Amino acid sequence: MGKEALVNLTTGEVQIQPTPLGLVEKLLGGRGMNMFYLNRFLSPSADPLSPENPLIIGAGLLTGTLAPNACRFNVSAVSPESGVLGDANCGGFFGSRPKPRAGGAMPTAAASSAPRCGRPDSTG
Repeated sequence: MGKEALVNLTTGEVQIQPTPLGLVEKLLGGRGMNMFYLNRFLSPSADPLSPENPLIIGAGLLTGTLAPNACRFNVSAVSPESGVLGDANCGGFFGSRPKPRAGGAMPTAAASSAPRCGRPDSTG
């Protein structure tokens, strides 16, 4: 089963936990799970450019496997332009790094006073 990491950019705290199997079965990872977490973490009054606007990175069930086009991941947040959904589907090796197995997400909250870089390892 996949893992999810909640990253707080203000404190640098990272909480890693297993992705609930029920979510994986219902939403299949990727954009579906991103929408679930956006609904869960977003305050209705949050400004799109504020630290309260979560940035959510999610990978689908087949990401990181040998399946065709299985190198995709999805990034979701509230768009500053429309004030509604901002969503991007991206390719490359990044999607397979934070999600070694079925269904994973990385909701990111708050703001950082300086650039931060993280590297998932074998523990998550």
